[in-house]
Amino acid sequence: MSAPLRYFDLIGEMGNAFNHRLRLVAHARQHGLKDAARLFHTTLPAVQYAAREAAAIFLQ
Repeated sequence: MSAPLRYFDLIGEMGNAFNHRLRLVAHARQHGLKDAARLFHTTLPAVQYAAREAAAIFLQ
């Protein structure tokens, strides 16, 4: 079995990563940042970054 892709590698390969980030942020809001990082195979700073970016987009 191959290792899961890292978050930024996955995002870089996507044409439009908006939906993936939206799911990540929604999960983080419901279950917490650390749980979202574990589930999406990424780091806590990556989840925090996605949450900040989402907040900036939705608060415009």
